[in-house]
Amino acid sequence: MPRSLERETAFKLIYSKLFIANVDDKLNVIDDVVDSSNGEFNFEYAKQIVNTFSKNYSEINQIITNALKNGYKIERLNKVDLSLICLAITEIKYLGLEKKIVINEVLELSKKYSDEKSSKFINGVLASILN
Repeated sequence: MPRSLERETAFKLIYSKLFIANVDDKLNVIDDVVDSSNGEFNFEYAKQIVNTFSKNYSEINQIITNALKNGYKIERLNKVDLSLICLAITEIKYLGLEKKIVINEVLELSKKYSDEKSSKFINGVLASILN
């Protein structure tokens, strides 16, 4: 499965984790992501992202809280935007992926799953965290 599709799967699972306490045992919750080349599911990279996110959730939450400005509170953030920010932090800080690539893909996902202003907001939060 292409890494971008795995990243999108991980985003969906992180989003789910913000609402469901034990989504770890329900990784098949994302049935619609299939590798069209062979029709098999492959969640290995997505699982790695979600497991890393889960292990570091408290620290990621604190990193985001510290980066928010202008009266923003983490509990009031759009859950899609929050999930994408968590995804980017997990991949860059904990998995060591290239910042530019991850941010670009996260911003593309925000255009697909969130509103027009989200990509600018997400980019601003990530810039304050990662610079």
